[in-house]
Amino acid sequence: MDPNPFWEQPDIVRDFADRAPDVRLVALLESPAARDIRRALDIGCAGGRNTVLLAQHGIEVHALDAARAMVAETRRRLHATLDEGTAATRVQQRRMDELDCYPDAHFDLVLALGIWHSAGSWAEWQRAVAEAARVLAVRGRLLLSHFTPRTELTGCGVQAVPGEPHTYEGFESGRAVLLERAEIVSELRPIGLEPIRPLEVLTTEKDGGRRVSVTGELVRRER
Repeated sequence: MDPNPFWEQPDIVRDFADRAPDVRLVALLESPAARDIRRALDIGCAGGRNTVLLAQHGIEVHALDAARAMVAETRRRLHATLDEGTAATRVQQRRMDELDCYPDAHFDLVLALGIWHSAGSWAEWQRAVAEAARVLAVRGRLLLSHFTPRTELTGCGVQAVPGEPHTYEGFESGRAVLLERAEIVSELRPIGLEPIRPLEVLTTEKDGGRRVSVTGELVRRER
């Protein structure tokens, strides 16, 4: 694995670790649907803000991240809830499209919050979403947050990469795959992921830039 130095920086790790858990996850865990969640996978766990919350709710949580420093921080934070050996086993250094260690239909909940747009190519994005659908149980839920091409993290815009569908330059962390809401829905439906309700598009202005995200909850249906 060729790690991206951007995600190994201590200040980046600290920034993600210090964030509050995702509001969509908090709402789901406070809803009646939480009774059906026994096992969850946090793809791109960063500093563990959502992984830790799932563990605190008694859910068997597994997590992965491509950055060694993010994995180490997530394991460290889990020690308050899980023993060191269990944390080391359940949190692995893997890319978003490397889910081969998990069986088919294994998870009741998969988190893809701010991760799939970090794919460096369209082929990586396609592998990542297909693998997430594979490991999600029928009627299992997927929480999604994904940047659109209208996102400008630096305020300087993004530039399409010639010959790479939906792939752009312009992020400090490297290339990104960016899709609009309709494009995301059309890509996920054929692999069995259906929005429970219409996905939202949220815009946030921050640090001179703009984040435009497609967010929402999908369910894995029979294909």
